[in-house]
Amino acid sequence: MPSKTSWFKKELSKNDFRQVGWIGLMYTVVLIFALPLNVAMQLGQDNLSSQIQEEGYHLFEFMPVIQLIMLFTAPVLLAVFSFRFMQVKQSADFMHSLPINRILIYLHKIGYGTLLLILTDLVISLILFIMASTVDVSAFYTISDIFPWFGLTLLFQLFVFSVGTFVGMITGLSVIQGLFTYIFLLLPSGISILIFYNLDLVLNGYPEPYFIEEKVMQFSPITDSVNMLYELNISFIKMFIYGFLTIVIFLISYWLYKNRSVEAASQAVAFSPLRPVFIYSFTFCMTLLGGLYFGYAQKGTGWLVFGYIIASIIGYLVAQMILAKTWRVFTNWKSYLYFIIGFTILAMLIVFDVTGYQERVPETSKVEKVYIMDNHNHYAFNQIIDEMDKGMESKEIISDVRELHQYLIEHGQETKIDENSSEFTIKYQLENGREVIRQYYIANNANLDSLLKPIYETEEYKKTNELFTLTNLKQMEISNYRYGRYDTTIYDQGKIEQAMNALKKDFLAQSYEDMQNNAKLLADVELTTTEDKYIYFPIKATTTSFIAWLKQENLYDEVIVDAEDIEAVYVREFNAENDDIYNNNLYKNLDSDEVVKITDKNKITELMNSGNGERYGKDLVYGMAFKVKNNPQLQIDIIDTDHIPQFITDAFK
Repeated sequence: MPSKTSWFKKELSKNDFRQVGWIGLMYTVVLIFALPLNVAMQLGQDNLSSQIQEEGYHLFEFMPVIQLIMLFTAPVLLAVFSFRFMQVKQSADFMHSLPINRILIYLHKIGYGTLLLILTDLVISLILFIMASTVDVSAFYTISDIFPWFGLTLLFQLFVFSVGTFVGMITGLSVIQGLFTYIFLLLPSGISILIFYNLDLVLNGYPEPYFIEEKVMQFSPITDSVNMLYELNISFIKMFIYGFLTIVIFLISYWLYKNRSVEAASQAVAFSPLRPVFIYSFTFCMTLLGGLYFGYAQKGTGWLVFGYIIASIIGYLVAQMILAKTWRVFTNWKSYLYFIIGFTILAMLIVFDVTGYQERVPETSKVEKVYIMDNHNHYAFNQIIDEMDKGMESKEIISDVRELHQYLIEHGQETKIDENSSEFTIKYQLENGREVIRQYYIANNANLDSLLKPIYETEEYKKTNELFTLTNLKQMEISNYRYGRYDTTIYDQGKIEQAMNALKKDFLAQSYEDMQNNAKLLADVELTTTEDKYIYFPIKATTTSFIAWLKQENLYDEVIVDAEDIEAVYVREFNAENDDIYNNNLYKNLDSDEVVKITDKNKITELMNSGNGERYGKDLVYGMAFKVKNNPQLQIDIIDTDHIPQFITDAFK
């Protein structure tokens, strides 16, 4: 009777349990504290329960940092210790001398690791299920919440486990396996960020914030997990991709294991053909990092090249040391010569813009819509684009934007460290569905006035403002922090609608000069939506409809301060870098020749219209402290250098 060979090896399973069983136990205990026990401790806190129920918490939001750390720690440890036998020559010789096929060894390791992860998640899910069935935990989660938690957690764990296994096959050191696993998980995002920032240094108009915000976060499972798990931004396609990649990586790992030499144990890179790949990849990343540091810190081409050279040498030597496991690697420079030649050719192709990227401006006839933004928030770049639901479609405006774009190509320089530079982003939506996005920095915005004015004063451009796209307003706060008048909050929807209509009317009537002049700022309006999104809008002397509405609602005197409300203004000259500008005590010494006291109401009015200045890029500035009636604290502002009254300059001669 023929004998049958079992795929299950009892002794191998016992050995696996001794090696990695503690990882599953540790993971289970940590998750019990993070989820079931955490929920149990909060059950008696009524206020917290109401808050969680109102804000719509889910299971991934309980101790999220702990869950995330364990999600990317336990599978890596599991991969490292499961295949630890390959990284030590004695144990590798022993394991592979046993009468067991490599496929059986591999399947045992993978199967046991997968089973351990499944059982750990099942234990937590079972505890959560029992709690939901016996105790009222509806304020925290429901039974239906357990299934996505279990599925997504296991999906990410298996993916990380597969990556850790793959890395274990191409290296012969356990420490390197653990380190390289995280590098592999972060590599797509990390290398993309380095590339985008370096392109931003050498390509005029390159919109680095757009690519980083829009693309990079999805490239790495670690960063992508934040979006998928904690915002529950889940798509079946993305889940399928992670599942498919997990299977493919496990299959590739087996092929590598099958062809891996036992002698590869203790080698940093197990396969000799991969060693040049490691050297060049490591050196390339270090080169980009050096260029990024010196390029942004010093803002000069010479320093950028210096950063590339120094960092490439350091990266090359470190890579050689890792492979050779010694610091005596200063004799082999042949590979470095090949790298520096290749990198120089690549850099020259980019610098000389062989693709015509920097000069490319779409034809008016091919543009469907155009968007233009200035001085926007980098971290809300794409959000702002999305909320501008109606781009500008007028061919006349598109033509004006193209003219502006041509000027920016010729004069736009990388002046990001200059706080006075203006930032412009242009996005073209082409008729064929493609997008062209460029970003520029201009040190002197005044040179653009003739180009911006015909665009900014059109109704079509003004209606792309958030005032016209904002919906579901919850409240309106009107404040005047400049003069110590604090929040007046309005919740009445009818009044908010009236105020919004007035603001829109004022905004549509604004001239380009009104938009650019912040000196005559009277108050601030902050609009809050039901989704807790905040929009800021300045109230100036030109917002006449809104001011009339304030008077109609008897709110004018609560928020608006005029010369009659101010007893005196104390003005003093400062070095622009002196932080004592906002020191109240320096304005109270009236015996000093350095302080000028103004009480004339006409002059006070002129000073009020000259405030809201900046000190960046200036040598000397004037600080002014307002003594507002019924307010013991002086309110300090800086005079706008473009609107300094003559009587102030005369007083300090």
